[in-house]
Formats: sequence, C-alpha cells, structure tokens
Amino acid sequence: MLGQYSSNDEADEKIRTVLVCYAAQVMNIGISTLFNLDLPLETVVPMVKKAGFDALSLMEIGEEGSVFLTTEERTGIKSMCNDYDITIDSLHAPLGSDIDVSSSDTRVRMYSVGVVKRAIDACIDIGCKIVCLHLSNDFEDPELDTRIKTAHESLHHLVPYARQHGVCIALENLFRQNSIVLFDHMLTQFQEKNIGVCYDSSHALIAGDLFTPLERYRERIMAVHISDNRGQTDDHILPYEGVIDWNAFARRFARINYAGTFLLEVDMQNSSFKEPTVFLDEAYKRAKKIISLLQSINNE
Repeated sequence: MLGQYSSNDEADEKIRTVLVCYAAQVMNIGISTLFNLDLPLETVVPMVKKAGFDALSLMEIGEEGSVFLTTEERTGIKSMCNDYDITIDSLHAPLGSDIDVSSSDTRVRMYSVGVVKRAIDACIDIGCKIVCLHLSNDFEDPELDTRIKTAHESLHHLVPYARQHGVCIALENLFRQNSIVLFDHMLTQFQEKNIGVCYDSSHALIAGDLFTPLERYRERIMAVHISDNRGQTDDHILPYEGVIDWNAFARRFARINYAGTFLLEVDMQNSSFKEPTVFLDEAYKRAKKIISLLQSINNE
C-alpha cells in the first residue's frame, strides 16, 4: 500500500508502547499554551498545575521565537514540568504563513518539513510522544491534486523519521472542504501505527459535522483539541461558551473509547473570562464537567 515502509521492529515496538500506554491510562485533563501565548512558560506551568491540570500541550505561532525548537530550551522545559508534575502531552508543530508541508513551492515545503522534523526532535528531548500537524487549510480547487502529491512527499519523509524515534504524528482535521479531502487522502495513503488523528471539535463544527471525523477515525485518534465556537469562526472559546451541544458530544465521544489526554485548545482572546487564573479555573471545571458526563454514560 502507498505510504507503507519496511518493518523496523525496534521502532514499531516504541510506537506500540506509546499506544498501549495511552489506551491503559485514566483520562488526564490538559490545556494548550495557546490559552495565553504572551505568558512565559515559567509562569504558565505553575498556573496550569494550580488550576488542576495534569498535562500541557506546547503551541507556537511561527518558528521565530519558538521555545521548543531550540535545543537549549528543551532541558529547561522538561525539568520545569517534572518539578510541577505536569506531563507534556503533545507539541503542536509551529503554524505560520511560511510553514506548509503541502506547498507546491519546493522551497517552502522543504523548509516546512525541516520545521516539523525539529518539532519531532523536541519531542525526543522533552519526552513527549505526539506532534500535532496541520496540513494546509487555504488553497483553491485547482491545487488539490498537486497538494495531495506534495503532502504525500512531505509525510514520506516525516512519518518514518518520527517512527524511528518512537514519536506519533497526529494530523488535525481542518474545516475547508479541500482541506478535508487532503486530510482523508493522507490518512488513507499512510497506514503506519505512528500516524493518526488529532480531533479538533471546533474545526469539525465549522466544517458542518461535529461527529464525522470523530467516528470515521475512531480507531486512529491519538490526541484531541477541545474547544467551542459560536458557529462561524474558530473562536477557541471554553466549552459551554458557544453553540456545541456538549451532552450530545459526550454521548458520541464515549463510543470511541478514547483514553488519551482530554486536552482543551482554548484561548482567552474571545472568551468572557479575561484574567488568566480565572480562565484556567473555569477551563478546568468545564473539562471536568464533560468528563463526568463521559463517566456517567460509560456507567449506564
């Protein structure tokens, strides 16, 4: 099958260990550093711990200034999170107008592959096992066939590189129609154990169906980005601040038996809660509420 590679027993065993560990653990509650990118990690980590969170996902917009792409920063990040008993659940590969692994511009594409490889390297150093990756969300219909080809070329480099180091790549569902087609193509072409899905609830709602990617890829969901929106844009607001029916979500989500981190990818910018500690306390309470719904459903 296209996208398959020769067996590497040691690498595959690392991936099996990652997936078994996720399947066996009690669901942790995490949050992305996206909630306030102006705050340094030295401030964020103790705040997140105090609010009750178990895990953190590192998020950067653009490569410039990224704290996890530079080797010298990684030891400090790992040590700080260990001190506060916070798990680094995942890294989000940097986002930016010049970062696009499906670009038809060879220079941009290869630069972007390099950025993602450095994120994988950061996973190795920090002790994190998942890199969440956006394919492009912004291209026109005539580009689709080219985008499928170039995204495949990029993943052909990235998937075995990550696999060699026991790291998983979780492709994130986006919301424009071409992006959905591209996402589906890549998941069909690449069947390795270390490539799967990061399910984003807000993106799914904007795309028109909260549950399709959740149920279509239920066996391949490695990470989740949970947030709400007001129905039109990717607001990254807290659950229950927008239009998602979280009771209905819980009933469908419970069916997939996901046992990884229940991670909020939320942002203070569009929220009603403007003070960081209040925002984090509210975020944790709302995540706990959804998990309580899941537990109730599982006990029925």
